[in-house]
Amino acid sequence: MWKLNARLFLAFAAAVCVLLPSAVAGEPSDATKKPKYIFLMIGDGMGLVHRESAEMYKRLNTGAAGGEKKGKLVMNQFPVQGLTTTYPHDRAEVTDSAAAGTALACGEKTNNGVISMSPDLKTKFKSVAYHAKAAGMKIGIVSSVPIDKDTPAVFYANEPNRKNYYNIALQIPESGFNYFAGDSLRGSRPKCMKGRKSPYDFARGAGYNIYKNREGLKKTKPGDDKIIWEVDIPFVVDSNPETVTLAELTSKGIEVLDNPDGFFMMIEGGKIDWACHNNDFATQIHETLAFDAAVAVVYEFYKKHPSETLIIVTADHETGGLKMDTDAAFEPEKFLAAVKAQKISGRELKKKIKGWNTDNITKDQAMKKTMVYFGLSKLKNLTPQEKAELSRAIEKTLKNKTPKDQPAKLKQKYGSRNLIVLACQRIIADRCRASWGTFEHTGVSVPTTAIGVGAKRFGGDTDNTDIGKKLIELISQPCRDIRKKLAF
Repeated sequence: MWKLNARLFLAFAAAVCVLLPSAVAGEPSDATKKPKYIFLMIGDGMGLVHRESAEMYKRLNTGAAGGEKKGKLVMNQFPVQGLTTTYPHDRAEVTDSAAAGTALACGEKTNNGVISMSPDLKTKFKSVAYHAKAAGMKIGIVSSVPIDKDTPAVFYANEPNRKNYYNIALQIPESGFNYFAGDSLRGSRPKCMKGRKSPYDFARGAGYNIYKNREGLKKTKPGDDKIIWEVDIPFVVDSNPETVTLAELTSKGIEVLDNPDGFFMMIEGGKIDWACHNNDFATQIHETLAFDAAVAVVYEFYKKHPSETLIIVTADHETGGLKMDTDAAFEPEKFLAAVKAQKISGRELKKKIKGWNTDNITKDQAMKKTMVYFGLSKLKNLTPQEKAELSRAIEKTLKNKTPKDQPAKLKQKYGSRNLIVLACQRIIADRCRASWGTFEHTGVSVPTTAIGVGAKRFGGDTDNTDIGKKLIELISQPCRDIRKKLAF
């Protein structure tokens, strides 16, 4: 039985990484050369199986056979490959995004919940983005989640508690970075402001232009500076034709940031993690593909500037303990049909069925509505076991007025999660031969791939702090323009 998990990749990487660093296709011969353009791309929660399951779906959906490039994820084609450990300062714990992001951004370990500060909170760390700014490069911070969330925040903020969204948001204009794009700021919500001045007002006072949704595509142009682009970004499966994608945020960022002195850009696929916390397998696949579409945009830029560009794709941690069996019992057609059938995320389904236990809806009505909403009605021949599981979930949900009314065993296993949503997601996952080990983060190593100037440094077995340290080393090398260095 072949299981797509970290153990498999450990053996694979041990062999691959011996070979790749010494002979990387397209890698400049000068390994000490300073890249002019640097892209650090972080799939939040994206482990090996997330990448491989998304690639399998892409290959089957496009009809690509075997190893044909059109069926492979762009990030999986990069020549430098390796595994990266993710533990926080306290190695007994599993990392959160704040600690892992700090390691990637600053090359330093810290405690969970801390944004770019030392474990004792006495030292503020300087992220690679600030080093890049000091070297004359422009800076872009992009995410599919709010840019005052953990992973984006560690690149511009220093804060003892990642939940201090208001304080974090105020540090956006203080950074002086050139381009921010992502979901609306959590620090701008009334609960966070508590009657205080909006972070957007502070940003405008510092000269930033604030754009909303597609307005940003229309109004920003090459050479523009100090941009905060707020975009409503649902899960891909819940999006519509007007939804701005992570790839579009990335493309516009390149357009705005490109200049003779180069730029550093951090791009996060943040909703991969959110889907995995929900154990939503199909939604996770679509989010990983959306992240890879942003990687594809960056790779097209690289092909125009191969001797000046570095791309690193990694993750802050793995979420969900995702596994997938592709043994003789695996049915590709069943896998493809199941993922394509799901029409909305589990999160959106939860919204649609909210209040059912107080609306006097019958069990049969609930069953029919659920099948249509989630897309299960498009699946062929739901088995008696699948129907029975969904029926039990509906019955227990309609019977119990609140999550607190659930039986003790269910509360212990699922907390306040909606049983109908979990049952629907499990039907999709089971048909794909996928399973989850947890709703939380795990401590397994994550795959890292890279291409371009200095990419060899990031192959093989690394720790997440190695990525931050090596990026800072690359950026801190002597300036390309000696005249500029002397003038400084």
